Amino acid sequence: MTSSRWEINSSATLPIPCPKCGHKQSVLVSKLRQNPKLTCSSCTSEFVDDGAQLDALVKVFERLKRSSHSRELAAIT
Repeated sequence: MTSSRWEINSSATLPIPCPKCGHKQSVLVSKLRQNPKLTCSSCTSEFVDDGAQLDALVKVFERLKRSSHSRELAAIT
């Protein structure tokens, strides 16, 4: 298994809520990595995403990778 199987696709989107009005907008992962400054499409408030959604997604991928790797090792032994 290659590690690329568990990489986050840069063209994936995450729902990011506006801290002022709560409106969720889909933002590309690649945009969040490059520049987390966002403008709400509903209330036009500018804010910086704290990275919580992206961090949570990375943690899920890491768990899946570890879990998958453990099952593969168990199958071999």
